[in-house]
Amino acid sequence: MATGLSDDFLQHARMLSELNEGKPCRADGRRAVSAAYYSLFHLLIESSVEHLAKNWCEPIQIGIHRAYGHKDMKTVCEIFKLQTLSQKYRFLLADGISTTVPDALKKVACAFIDLQDLRHAADYQISPDIAAEDICRGVLRASEAFEQWKSVSTTEHAKLLLTMLLLKDKIELISKNQST
Repeated sequence: MATGLSDDFLQHARMLSELNEGKPCRADGRRAVSAAYYSLFHLLIESSVEHLAKNWCEPIQIGIHRAYGHKDMKTVCEIFKLQTLSQKYRFLLADGISTTVPDALKKVACAFIDLQDLRHAADYQISPDIAAEDICRGVLRASEAFEQWKSVSTTEHAKLLLTMLLLKDKIELISKNQST
């Protein structure tokens, strides 16, 4: 189910950030930051649904698409921004696959975390205003994350991230049970 929503959000973020010769009004700048975050949010969800439910009917895919949460996704990205995956997730990787997280995947995870924080500032902090350079940085960060994702999306580590975005709590429970 490729909705293209992630691409639409990224295009919208770029358009908003370029208004008034790269100096958008306050509302447009804040919306650009929000759209940049949502572009990456939806890119990861679209990829995860494609990975987990590629051949399932569209109503089920749509239902799964709605099951992802911002907080859980940030928590998973916190796990993947590190150099090495924790040993408690080792059982999820095939034999011979390193626990070292690919650099491109770390960059995607870090971008998600940073963009979520920037989006919270843009959407919920009335003052101070979001600086023009932060708006540009947010949109650029999302664009770079899209490129990084293309280079790493088919790796085992990326597949694990996509699975954990939806099933982190279940995986944590399994991991706990395996260690006891």
